[in-house]
Amino acid sequence: MPTLEPKIEQYLSDLLPEREPVVQEMEEYAEANQFPIVGPLVGRLCYQMVKSINANTIFEMGSGFGYSTYWLAKGLPDDGKIIFT
Repeated sequence: MPTLEPKIEQYLSDLLPEREPVVQEMEEYAEANQFPIVGPLVGRLCYQMVKSINANTIFEMGSGFGYSTYWLAKGLPDDGKIIFT
């Protein structure tokens, strides 16, 4: 059962800005190796949450190969800090 109504998911996906090549590579790797990632919609939500609270430091536990870490770090200011495992 899909988490979102397919039409809503498509609409939200259409709103996403173009992803950087490194993110596209991670998505391709995850798909090819059946490695679970949060995906671009949840990734963008993570980014927005970091921005909305003006986070300076983030601790992420269990970061896999860094897909969600990328999105969290992208929301930090230049002098921000992210700790991940």
